[in-house]
Amino acid sequence: MAAIKSLLIRLDVETASKKRLCHRNRKKHSVSAGEVCLVTIDDMGGKKNYCKICYATMLNKAQSDLDGIKRRLETMIVPQQQVN
Repeated sequence: MAAIKSLLIRLDVETASKKRLCHRNRKKHSVSAGEVCLVTIDDMGGKKNYCKICYATMLNKAQSDLDGIKRRLETMIVPQQQVN
């Protein structure tokens, strides 16, 4: 059986060793040294950091999107008819 593929992009949680800029709002948000941040990692290994305010919003949106897709799939499933 094939391994289950993740539908999510590569994510990690890191503690900043020095100040990092929040990729979603670079001018107003940052991650201070010692703070936890969400990190996305692209296919080339590039990282983008997100502060607590932004990652909370992003994760809530992602959960809402996943819940909506799950609901749509569940409503489209047609029960199989029994064969006598």
